[in-house]
Parts: sequence; structure tokens; C-alpha cells
Amino acid sequence: MVVHGIGQKGRVIDYGTKEGDLESLEHIIFEGPITLYVLQKGDIVEQEGRLDDIIHLDKHQKYIVKEFIEPPLVMKLQGFTAKTYMLRELEGFRNILPLLKTHVIGMPYKKTHLFGFVIGNRHFVVNRKCSDTMTESKVNSFSEKEFVKFVKNILIELVEIQKLNLAHGDIKLDNIMKCGNKYELIDWENSRKLDYPYLVKHRYLGLSPLYFKILYGPAWYASFNIALLKYYRETGGYDTYISSNYANNIIQYYDTLFQHSNEEVFQQVKYELDLTAFGMILYGMSLRNQALSKYHDFIMNLYKMKNASSALKTFISISSRTRKYRTMKKRHS
Repeated sequence: MVVHGIGQKGRVIDYGTKEGDLESLEHIIFEGPITLYVLQKGDIVEQEGRLDDIIHLDKHQKYIVKEFIEPPLVMKLQGFTAKTYMLRELEGFRNILPLLKTHVIGMPYKKTHLFGFVIGNRHFVVNRKCSDTMTESKVNSFSEKEFVKFVKNILIELVEIQKLNLAHGDIKLDNIMKCGNKYELIDWENSRKLDYPYLVKHRYLGLSPLYFKILYGPAWYASFNIALLKYYRETGGYDTYISSNYANNIIQYYDTLFQHSNEEVFQQVKYELDLTAFGMILYGMSLRNQALSKYHDFIMNLYKMKNASSALKTFISISSRTRKYRTMKKRHS
């Protein structure tokens, strides 16, 4: 069995239909029917199935599965289980159903797609097998050309997400993969409708001072700074081990906004939320790659751009000017 990654909630492994793979699905011991989560008529539905229905689906090894593990006691006391983790990710898939033509997440299953399944007490979600998960070492070695493609791909995806009035909610390097020749966001379990009552109910906005303000009130600053320490490590967006100029700018920006009500702030920044987190990644890349210095102003202002569409237009304009300058320089050299 090939393990592609291990996290707090589970592990990502090969689907497991290779001959001789003792950990493959053919060798899972279970009793009774299994539960399948299948796309039908524009929705993900639960239905009973058999192991024989799914063990030979991935003949060309194009898919992987994320297997969720039972959380530690402190998380169980908050109501989390392997099943709730799986259902959250499936709900994230449901949120982006209109984008599935360009984000083929489920495995082809009869006339539709298989998104997840439960065998005994084991919980799985199906994903495409992409070539690369992003890491600091990989993105920091990008050429300018690859950097431009990386930024464009993610911003185009955010444009499509925002058309659905959604936020991804958890943009970090671990949640960006290279699929073929394209960079894409993965892990949709924290995707959120950009609706204020929904936000207040579910209380999650990713890397946003507003989220901490809603949760902790006047104590938002201290709690946000603690959360940032973890996020620095996940994005590379730090100047030192405990600080980030980019993050300091975000804090100053929100400190001014917090003169208004939480709902008024939300209406102003809702399309900036994913841009803020993506900007932290780009900031880290620019710190460690001098070839990206010309994009510094764009990166430092990404967190307060109106939406992904305006950010994309601005970025295309900057990268086009840079390309024209290089062409002219070559002609005169």
C-alpha cells in the first residue's frame, strides 16, 4: 500500500486494487452491506452497496482515497468522529457540485460518480490522484513562469468559487495540488457559504480576524496571533519564526474595519477571505525567491482586493507588462 500523506484526521492512500496488495480493498474484512455516497441527480446521496461494486473501479490507478481516523478524546467530546469528518468533506463536495465538470473528484461509478464509502467502521472519501502536493521547497524554487501559472490557476478557481457565493475556507500549501499541468485546490470540508447568518451559525472563516472577533470579541487579537503561528508553518508566510509583515498589515487593516459591526465588516471582506490566505502563501514565496520581487506590491495588497476577479485582472496586467519588458530587453541586448 502506498501512503501519500498522513494528517491529523487521517491518511491518503492508493485506492488499492493492485495484485498482491494486502491492504487493498479486496482484503478488508467486513460484515453486511457497505454504505456508498454517490452523485445522483445533482446531489450526493447515501445508498447501500456491495464491496464487489467498487473494488475494481480504479483499473488504471487514477484515484486515491482519504481514510479518516477516530479523533482524540478532546475532539470526540466536541462531537467529532471519523464519520463527521467524512460527512464534512462530502458536504464540501456538495457545495461545489456546479464546478464538478472542471473538478472531477468522484470516481466513475456506473452512470454517475462515487464520492465516498463506509466499510464497517472505516470511512473513505475518493479523490483524483494528482501528481504533487505543494510544499515550501517546491514553490520556493518556482521559475517566474511557473509562479505566474500557479497564481493564475488558483485565482481562476477562486473566481468560479465566488460565483457560487462560496469560500474555500482553508487555503494552505497542503491543500493545493498539481493535477496534470494545472494547480488546483483540494480539501473542501471547510468550504462555506458567504452568508452572514450561516457564518454566525457555523463560525468558521479560516485565516480571518473577523472569525476570531466573532468567537472571542475584544480578545480576538491575542487568539488570532496564536493561530497565526500555526498558519506561518503551513503557508511559509513568515519573516521570522514568530512574525510576518504581511500578517501585521492584515491586523492593522481589520483593526480599522472593526469600528463597524461584524455583519458590516463581513459584507465588505467576504470575497477577500480566501485571497487573504492565498496571499500568505505568495508572501512566503516572494521572501525566498528574488525573481518574484516585481510582484511584491500585488502580494502585499491581495488581502484587501475587492474579489478574485479584480485580483486576477490586476495580476494578468502586471505579468503581461513584465513579459513585454523582458521581450524588449532581449531585443536591445
